[in-house]
Amino acid sequence: MTLNNVMSILFKFMLFYVFFILFLQVISYFILKKPGKDLSGLRINLYGLLMEIDNFTILALSVSLIRYIFIIWTLFDSSSIGFVHVFMLVIFSILFGIFSKNIKNLLFETVSSVAIYYALISSRLLTNYLVDIRFVWYVFLGDIMLKIFIILYTTFFLLRNINSSVVKTKYVRRERIDEENS
Repeated sequence: MTLNNVMSILFKFMLFYVFFILFLQVISYFILKKPGKDLSGLRINLYGLLMEIDNFTILALSVSLIRYIFIIWTLFDSSSIGFVHVFMLVIFSILFGIFSKNIKNLLFETVSSVAIYYALISSRLLTNYLVDIRFVWYVFLGDIMLKIFIILYTTFFLLRNINSSVVKTKYVRRERIDEENS
């Protein structure tokens, strides 16, 4: 893989990432500014969830979100999966482990990244079979189901990472203690 290919892949991902974040921003603006509905409680809960989080936890959450978007982009990108994808997944895993200050998260994310990498390769093989060799309905159905599985798998780990990072804050712990005492 040449440097031009690597730069092309990284540029396409960065472009996708910027448009994806802008899209989420526009959607969240319209949802939170919806007239006729009182969403102030939702806003307060969302802002309260992110209060008193230290910088390393914010970085860990950011890396986890970027990793999620990278996997979704890789799933639907037409370029071949190569060394760049492996390198990026491993880097995201290492950074999340370092920023979360937990060796267990580092090991767990690395194993998860390896599983996601092989699932992405399998999905790409099925897609290439459908395009290059012949279209068969059961291969198409298997490819769709594998892509849905990858999306659910990465969404689960994103939510797990968010939960494990945010639960450390004193506001969330206080809320859980109050719920348990009720």
